Parts: sequence; structure tokens; C-alpha cells
Amino acid sequence: MLKCPDDNESVYMRRKNYRKRKIAYYTVSLVCLGLIITGIIIVGSEYRSLSSEAVDSGYSEITGTPDPTDLPVSKPVPTEPAESYNEADLSTDKLGWAYSPGGSEGVPAKNTPARIELCRKFGGMWQGDTSKKKVYITMDVGYEYNNNTAKSLDIAKEKDFQITFFVVGKLFTYPAYEALLRRMHEEGHIVASHSWNHDMYDDLYRGSGAKAVTDDLRMVEDAYKAMFEEDMPKYFRFPSGEYSEAVMNVVHHAGYRSVFWSFSYRDWLVDAQPDPQDALSNMIKNLHNGIVFLLHPVSNTNTQILPELVDAIREKGYEIASLDDFE
Repeated sequence: MLKCPDDNESVYMRRKNYRKRKIAYYTVSLVCLGLIITGIIIVGSEYRSLSSEAVDSGYSEITGTPDPTDLPVSKPVPTEPAESYNEADLSTDKLGWAYSPGGSEGVPAKNTPARIELCRKFGGMWQGDTSKKKVYITMDVGYEYNNNTAKSLDIAKEKDFQITFFVVGKLFTYPAYEALLRRMHEEGHIVASHSWNHDMYDDLYRGSGAKAVTDDLRMVEDAYKAMFEEDMPKYFRFPSGEYSEAVMNVVHHAGYRSVFWSFSYRDWLVDAQPDPQDALSNMIKNLHNGIVFLLHPVSNTNTQILPELVDAIREKGYEIASLDDFE
């Protein structure tokens, strides 16, 4: 049998090339494996870091359990144009407003760095300048009970101080509430938004997006303008104090400042009215510079003790100020 003189060389070259390809294949595989392992290590490190931060925060946003450490007291940040944030980077997790009481008269409330930072980023107000003896009284109005809102207006007129009323927008469409709302406005109080129907804006945002939130805000604005022929003051209070980072951003970009509080108590249950003396003592005990009171006028107790509270505030040298003069 005749043989080509290059047969042996050809076989040798094929084997040599095969070995080269095999070595290259294993080299690439090892490099890829190394990159995968490196990625796992980096991600794991970041996850442990985030988990550590969550544990170190020491509180639950939903329950508002206070951080056992010494929480910082914040001073308000001047109003600035809304910063731009990538919406996709903002959390939609449900949060709930809370604070830690100072514990004795004259000691400001404290809060977690996380809540303070959210207020800084998105124009939130919860406690004024703790070096200035100013007090801010706000009331949330979802409905009238026992004529208490009207009685609060009587007291404010007699004692000459201003209240900010956060009103559920649909009340503007009820003829029975027109006189009450007009009186708030005509007597110099701020009438601000508490949403159209007391819906949780964080839920609305997650379910229907940012436009649903801005549409709800606009409905309240339009109803206000139809009644008073002027633009609505741009203060907003989240129903039930429930919010998220993402929806705070939407509200801020709509031109609003979110108003929280540094004093509240269980005063919204009409069938479980607090003891008047206990309530008054609680308010005075927690009185401090920059305090933002959240009260509900459905409370008979609040209506009963409001004159004494106002007198005590002034006797202790505080000024009852408007949110328009918040500092």
C-alpha cells in the first residue's frame, strides 16, 4: 500500500492542535469560574452589609418601635427645589411615621437617622428648630363629630392662634361641610390636603403608579380652588402616617411638603375618649421647642382641654406659629 509521505506529520499536527484547543478551553472555563466566584463573594459581602445596617437600625418602620440608642434631634432643612432621583432606585416598601418622645417637658422628640434623611431628601417637616420656642398645632379632619371642629375654631378665634387643618378632599363636595371649610379659610387658618378619600398613598403608588398619586392630589387642589378661587397651600399629610420613599418623592415633585409630627396620642376613637386631665398632662409633659402637634377634632377631650393647652403653651413662653412660618 502506498503512503503519503506527510501522513505521520499530519496526524502529529492534528493531535497537537487538539491539545492546544483543549488547553484553551480549560483556561477559559477556569477564568469564567473565577469570575463567577468573585461575583458571588462581592454580592454576599454587600448583602451582609445591608443586613447589618437593617439590624443596626434598631427599629421597625411599621410599628415605630424606638431605637434604644440615643437618637438624633434634627433641625429643619430650608425648603429647596425637589432633587431628581431615579424612580427605579427608590424603595416602595411601606413605612410608618413614628418618633421617640423626649420624656420630659422641654426635651425635644428624637428620631432615627433614616426618617430624618427621608425628610431632608423630600422636604418633610416633623419638628421645627429646637433652639426656638415655637409650637405648631395641626388637626386632621376626615369628618365632623359633635361639632368639635367648629368648637375648635371658636377657641382659636377667642385665643387668637392659627391651626393647620389637613382635610380629606371629598369634604369639599359635601354641602354640609361648605360653611365649616369656608370658616376655616376666612378666619386665617391653613386648609391643606389629607388626600381625596384617606387612601394610603404608598398602596396607591404600588398599585397604580405615580400618576394616580398626582391625580389624587390634583383632585383636592381643584376642589379647593373651586371653593376659594385660589391655589391650595402645598402642605400634605399622609393618611395614617403611612408612606414610602418612592411616594414621598412623587409628593415632593408635585410641589408639596409632607408634614409629620413630634407629638400625637390615641385621640381618634370617638368611643374611647381619653381622660381630659391625663391628656393635658401628657401634652404639657412633652411640650418642647419646635413641637408639631397632631390632634384629631373628633376627640371631645381635645376640644375640652384646648383652651387650657393654649394657655399653658403661652405661659411657658412659647409662640403658637403657622406652618407658613415654620423654621
